[in-house]
Amino acid sequence: MAARRKNQEQVDKLIFYGTWILILITIAIIGFAYGAFEELSKDMPNLDELDRASKTYTDRYILPSRVYDVNNEVIAEFWEEKRILINIEDVPDTLIKAFLAIEDRDFYNHYGLNFKRIIKAGIVNIVKREASQGASTITQQLARSLYLTRKKKIIRKLKEWVLSIQLERRFTKNEILEGYFNKIFLGNGAYGVEAAARVYFGKHTNELNLGECALLAALPKAPSYYSPYKNPDRAKARQELVLSAMVEEGFITEEEKQKTMVEFWANFRELDHTQLNLSFRSKFKVAPHFGEYIYKLLVRDVGLTKQQIYQGGYQIYTTLNANYQRAAEKVLGEKVNEYRKTLKKPRNTPAEYKDELVQGALLTIDPTNGDILAMCGGSEWTVNNQVNRITMTPGRQPGSAFKPLLYSCGINSRKITASTIFVDEPTTFTRRGMPPWTPSNYNNEYNGEVTVHTALVKSLNVVSAKIIDLLGPGDVLTYIRKLGIEAPLQPYLALSLGGQEIPMIEIINAYCAFANNGLFYKHRAIKEVRDRNGNVVYERAPSVPFQAMSPEAAFIMTNIMTDVTRPGGTAAVISSILPNRTVAGKTGTTNDYKDAWFIGYVPGFVTGVWIGYDKGSIPLGTHQTGGRLSAPIWGEYMKNVLQDKKLDVDREIPKNITFVNVCRDSGKIATDACQKVIREAFITGTEPKSYCDKHSYY
Repeated sequence: MAARRKNQEQVDKLIFYGTWILILITIAIIGFAYGAFEELSKDMPNLDELDRASKTYTDRYILPSRVYDVNNEVIAEFWEEKRILINIEDVPDTLIKAFLAIEDRDFYNHYGLNFKRIIKAGIVNIVKREASQGASTITQQLARSLYLTRKKKIIRKLKEWVLSIQLERRFTKNEILEGYFNKIFLGNGAYGVEAAARVYFGKHTNELNLGECALLAALPKAPSYYSPYKNPDRAKARQELVLSAMVEEGFITEEEKQKTMVEFWANFRELDHTQLNLSFRSKFKVAPHFGEYIYKLLVRDVGLTKQQIYQGGYQIYTTLNANYQRAAEKVLGEKVNEYRKTLKKPRNTPAEYKDELVQGALLTIDPTNGDILAMCGGSEWTVNNQVNRITMTPGRQPGSAFKPLLYSCGINSRKITASTIFVDEPTTFTRRGMPPWTPSNYNNEYNGEVTVHTALVKSLNVVSAKIIDLLGPGDVLTYIRKLGIEAPLQPYLALSLGGQEIPMIEIINAYCAFANNGLFYKHRAIKEVRDRNGNVVYERAPSVPFQAMSPEAAFIMTNIMTDVTRPGGTAAVISSILPNRTVAGKTGTTNDYKDAWFIGYVPGFVTGVWIGYDKGSIPLGTHQTGGRLSAPIWGEYMKNVLQDKKLDVDREIPKNITFVNVCRDSGKIATDACQKVIREAFITGTEPKSYCDKHSYY
C-alpha cells in the first residue's frame, strides 16, 4: 500500500513539474515567436505608403514618366516598368474571379497565409526533393513584389509572412487586390493588369471579356513561358486551366468555358499584334526627335537624373501640338523620299559618301510666346537616323536665309530704307587685316541700280555685302544677339551671305521677331513638370519678351519678304500652294547648293525647313535651291496646319509707317511717267521697263 502511495506521489510530481515545464516551454516559444516577429517587423517598410489616402501612395511603384502635348495627348514615355495605375473599382469582377480561381481560392478566408497550402507544398517539395510547389497567397505575392526579393531564403520567407500578416491587419481585401493588380508583372514589358490589357488586347481593363481575363490570369506563374506571343500553345493550355478552375469554383459554367476557348483564339489571331506591341513598347508615340530633346531638357534644366526620369512617374507638359507634328512628319517624309529618288550626287563624290541619303528637318514656333509647336529633327526616326538637325551644334550655314537679319539691322537703325538704292555690280571689298573678297550673285547676273526691297526679294549677294560693309560686321553681330543668335559667329563681311554655321533652332527663332512686331520670345518646349503625386516641380512661363527691333522695322521687313513668296520671288511656289494666304519669308541656298532653306511665317506660325546631306560637302545638285526643295515642303505642311484657320486679317500698321509708290529703277517717289509706262505695258501685254512698288517708311 505504501509503495502504491509512493508511486502515486511520484506520478503527481511528474505531472506537476511536467505541466510547468510545458507551460514554460510554451511561454518561451510564444516569447521567441513574438520577439522574432517584432525583430522582423523592425525591418519592414512603412505601410502608410500603401494607403490610398496617403500622399506617398504611389511611391512604391516604378512608374514611367509621360510627356504630353498641348492637348494632353501622350507623345512619349520614358520607362523601365511599363505600368498604368488602376483603381480596384475599374477592375471587372470576371478578372478578379479568374485570378482568385487560379492563384488564391481562399483569398477572402485567410489572413495573409494559407497554412493548408503551405503544409501541402512542403510535403510535395520534400517528396520531389526540390522547391517545385508554391503556396504563396496573393497577399504574399504583393508583399514580395513590393518590398522583398524573389530569392528563396528562409529569412526572406519569414519576412514575407510577417509582412503579409501586417498587410492583412492594415488593409481591406480590395485594397490588397488593387495593389496586386497594379504591381504584378504579366510579361511583354507590362506591369499591372491595365498595361497588360493594352499590350495584349489594345483595351482598357474594364473592357475585357471572359477569355481575355482568363489569359491574363494565366500569366503570373511564368509570363514568358506562357506568353501568347512566344508560346501560344502553352498559353492556351494554361488559359484552359484557369477557366476549369473557374468552373470548379462555380464562377462560370462548362458551356461558357468551351465557348470562350473557341471564340477567344479566333478573335486573338485577327489582332494586329505587331502594331499593338509597337504602340505599347515604343518610347515615342509622336515626335521622336522632340522627345529626345525633352529628355535632355529634363536633365539640363529640370535637374532630373536618368533613374528619376525612367522610374519616377513624372508628368511633363510641353508646347508641342501632335496634330501639327503628324502633318509635318508626313509631308517632310514623303518629300524627302521623293528627293532621294530624283536628286543625283556628283560623279566626283568620295566613295565613303556614296550611301549618304538626303536629309530634311522642320521646326514650327509660335512667335507670340516662343512655344515649339512641331519639330522634325530628321525626315524619319530609325536606328541610323536619330540626329536632331534642329538643335545640333554648330548647325549649318543658312545662306541667304540670314539676309533678313542683316537687312532688318540696317532698317531698324535707319541707316537704310526699303527704297535705298545700291548698285548691284561685281565689287571687291578690302578691309584691314583681311584678304580681298569679291562676292558674286546667283548665276553671276547683276542688276545695276536696285532698291533694298528688290535686292532682298531677289537675294542679291553683292548688295548684302555692301549693306554689312556699311553697317559694320561688329554692329550686325551685336544686333542679331538680340534675336537669340548665340552661335560663335565671327565679324566678317561674308557673314552677310550666311556663310557661318548657326543652329537651325536659333535662326528660325530669330524670325519670330519679324512675325511679332519686333518682340522676341526665346523658344520654349517644356511648360510644366509634375511629380507622380501631382506636385509641380518645375514650371517655365514664356520668356520675358524683348523688343529686338522696332514694330516699324518688323512691319517693313514683313512687307518686303511677302514679295519673296509672290510670283517673281525666289519662293513663288508658296503662292500657288496657298493662293489666299499672305506669307512672308526667305529662301536660303549655300555655296555649291549644299543647303536648301526656306523660313516663312503667317500670323501665329513661324516655320523653317532645311534640306541637305549630313555630310556638308555633298551638293544637292545644280539649281537645287531653297525655293525649289524647301519651299514646297513648307507650303504643303502649312496648308495642312492652316486648313481650319481663318484667312489672314490685315496686319496692324504701326503709327509711324507711311506708304508711297517708289520707282524700282530710281528708288525715288514714282512720277506720272512711271505710272504711264505700267499702264501701257498692261494694255499691250508686254513686260514694263520699270515698276512701282508701294514701300513702307518710318
